[in-house]
Order: sequence, then structure tokens, then C-alpha cells
Amino acid sequence: MTTTAPSRTRTLPARTRTRTPPSEQRVAAVTAMLDRAQLELHVPREQAVHALALTLGRHRVGSKHAAVVGLALSGRVPDHERPPAGQAIRRLISRGQPAYTRAVRAEVERMAVAAAAHPARITKLIERLTPTAERDGPRAAEVVIRYWRHWNRPPTPTELAHTLGWSTSDAWPMCRRLLEADWLEIHRKQLHPGSRARQAMPPRPVIGADPSSADE
Repeated sequence: MTTTAPSRTRTLPARTRTRTPPSEQRVAAVTAMLDRAQLELHVPREQAVHALALTLGRHRVGSKHAAVVGLALSGRVPDHERPPAGQAIRRLISRGQPAYTRAVRAEVERMAVAAAAHPARITKLIERLTPTAERDGPRAAEVVIRYWRHWNRPPTPTELAHTLGWSTSDAWPMCRRLLEADWLEIHRKQLHPGSRARQAMPPRPVIGADPSSADE
């Protein structure tokens, strides 16, 4: 009868990969790079700095992706003039997400899908808001006139929405519809009653004029 010797295999301890925290000099350089990008951040600034540091930690300076990141974070070019990859990098960092190569590729795909659906959403929004804009156009102009008369300023779109009972999310697109329908106008970036509202206003009496002369 033969016996089998017990196995003497050893289980090696799992290797733990430790990350070396970035130096103060590196954090300062990444922070300055983020400040020059002029991003509209949707997370705390420290989180965006951390995301950018992780990005540059994986894609070293001199690599192709690092060059793309550096170009994307240049604040000299308007966002709509940037290539899709540049826009994707800015969006990821502004949300506190590292802009790794695969993440940028996925964000570009999401942007393409959203852009394809955008015209359809705009069309549906216009169809939904147009009847309300025609119904509330005169009232909206009256609210604007009242604000100028009492507070020497126009209402904000949100204030207009609260006054007229619109959804807050519809405030800005509804104001655009009222502008397009000439119920409102913009002068020096402020709302004023539009041409249709002015035509509907009763004529102001001339001071000092004889009322009886109007019938002659």
C-alpha cells in the first residue's frame, strides 16, 4: 500500500500595491493647470485636482494622451470649437472623474448619442411650449412692466416662471419662446416688453391735451 506525501505548497501573501501620494510640488502644478483651464466645476475643486492628478499619473508627460489632455485644458479656445476628445476631457475633469483614455473614448460616444438626439428634443420642447407662450405672452409682458415700474429691473426667468405658474425647468426655454414670438425683447441683456405687447397697450394720454378734441 502506497501513501501519498502531503503537499507542501506555500500560499504567498497577496501583494498590495501602494500608491505614493503626489508631492506638494506636483499638486501645485496640477492645481495651476486646472485653474488655467477655466472649467465650470460640478464638484469641489480638490476632487477635480485629484482627478487631473490621477490622469497625469497614468499618462506621463510626453505621452500622446498627456499632450491631448494639456491641449484640452488650455483655456484659450471656446468649448464648442474643441475636438470631441478635448470636450470629453473637460467634462470628465469638471465632474471629478479621471480622464483616462478609455473614459475619454466612452464620453465621446455618449456625446455623439446625445448630439444625435438633441434636435428631436428641441423640436418636442418647442411643440410643447408654444401654446403656453401664446397664452401667457401678454401676462408675461405685464409682469415685466410691473417689475420695471416697481423695482426698476426686469424679473429673472425663474421669477417669471414662479409668477405665471410655469415649471422652473421651463423658465429659460419659455423666455426664449416669448422672445421669438415678440412678446418680450432683450436690451442690454435685460428683459423688456416686446413689440406685440407694446401694440396691445392702450395709448397714453397726452398731458395738457383737451379730451374733447379727441372726438373732433
